[in-house]
Amino acid sequence: MKDEIKEKSSLVDEIKRSRKEEEARRYLSHVYDAYKEARRAKRWDVELECYVDPKGNPTVDPDMVDFEALVAAIPTIGVWC
Repeated sequence: MKDEIKEKSSLVDEIKRSRKEEEARRYLSHVYDAYKEARRAKRWDVELECYVDPKGNPTVDPDMVDFEALVAAIPTIGVWC
């Protein structure tokens, strides 16, 4: 019985991790699009020392993002409910 509960718990954790990774990939795709557009438009902000989007928000090269840290920063649905 305890093994079955542990197995289900492990499966649930794996599904949560998978969903968080999917969300992180979507976010990185969005970040990459904003970064490419800012570079193409040559919107370099000297004060911030980075490229900025049309609203002036900093953008980042997705290669510089720590994927595991991004996944860890995404809240689970349980946090929102």
